[in-house]
Amino acid sequence: MIASSPPSVIVQAPSAAADQVIVAKANGDAILIWDAGSVVANILRDKTPIDAAMRSIESQAANLLFLKGSQLPNASSISLRVVYPRKPEFNPQYGVELSTTVERLMSLKTTPALLTQNGKTWAATINEGRSPRDLTVTVTGQLPQK
Repeated sequence: MIASSPPSVIVQAPSAAADQVIVAKANGDAILIWDAGSVVANILRDKTPIDAAMRSIESQAANLLFLKGSQLPNASSISLRVVYPRKPEFNPQYGVELSTTVERLMSLKTTPALLTQNGKTWAATINEGRSPRDLTVTVTGQLPQK
């Protein structure tokens, strides 16, 4: 476990989540997918404020993009999609819970050259509350309501 700003927020170490990243496409516009379900569960359990939670997830995602993206030498660009499973929802029409869906929370995109030059510093920059210039972050979803 590592601490991030604010000091009262504890987040899962990024290296622990590295095994949860899969390579969906390795060449051209490479795509990585990170199942951040355990991180989202910890955030909900700890009642982490949304801003701190999103910064923590973005920081961990940037670190994972650096770790896994550096293993894709034939990519022209590299994207990491951050997803988590949503709870099943009750369907009153059928009287059952529907299957679990996936929330696409955010995606991070860069080039291999920028990743090699600056990727090591992205997580620290995000933890300081700043956005790395050479990393495009697009929020596409939201965290579950507490």
